[in-house]
Amino acid sequence: MAVEVERELLRKCRAGDWEAYEPIVRAYEGRLFGLAIGIVHNADDARDLVQDSFVRAFKSMDLYDPERPFLAWILSDRWAAVWQEGLRVIDVSDITNPQTIGAYNYHPPIPEPTHTVMPFEQTIGGRRYALAIDEEHEHIKGRLHGFMTVIDVTDLSDIRPVSVFNLSELDSPFSRVPKARFGAHQFREKLDSTLVYSTWFSGGLRIIDFANPELPVEVGHYIPTPVGDAPAPASNDVDLDRRGLIYVIDRVRGLDIIEYSGSR
Repeated sequence: MAVEVERELLRKCRAGDWEAYEPIVRAYEGRLFGLAIGIVHNADDARDLVQDSFVRAFKSMDLYDPERPFLAWILSDRWAAVWQEGLRVIDVSDITNPQTIGAYNYHPPIPEPTHTVMPFEQTIGGRRYALAIDEEHEHIKGRLHGFMTVIDVTDLSDIRPVSVFNLSELDSPFSRVPKARFGAHQFREKLDSTLVYSTWFSGGLRIIDFANPELPVEVGHYIPTPVGDAPAPASNDVDLDRRGLIYVIDRVRGLDIIEYSGSR
């Protein structure tokens, strides 16, 4: 595809023209599929990855720089949680020479290590935000439990926190059970809306709406019943399928499949 043709199509895409995106997808889907199959070694999974990449790119098209090659842009931002060093944003458009293009570290004042960080797929109020979640470990009285931090990443040279979401020990009957963890761990690793599904160990599943990044609001929760002789639940990981079913797996034993019907 000629450079001038591609730029004009991408200009239309930035204006919200989905039809203009089709030739862009056709031009690059083969190359992206080749990269994906080399990573996941499964054709169906590779196709899903490619589709998700194109959808995320279109949703973020208002952030695209028309002077930058499209393939380099869609492959560029990769996000890494680096434990007690916060987060890094890495440009892997040249896979043989990855470059750190953004960094933010909110430790050591925040004691628990950064477990996961990802950007929201769509901008909110014209700005780009990412979400970081820390992993709770053995709690020391007087220190903060693990929580989530909302970060403005519109300008990767000037990354700034804008808010946090924390959970009170009053929000779970298991928060002070001996040897049970109470604090954040993981969120569903696909931020395709402002609703975020997060596990909180003995705090169970928490559903938080980040439509206002400066004031996140919990809109639902589910605390599993401990299984067997376990003194408390240990909700560890969460995912959501295309039907809207939520899968919450316990760190020790048990799997809950539930459905969110909306805030009440």
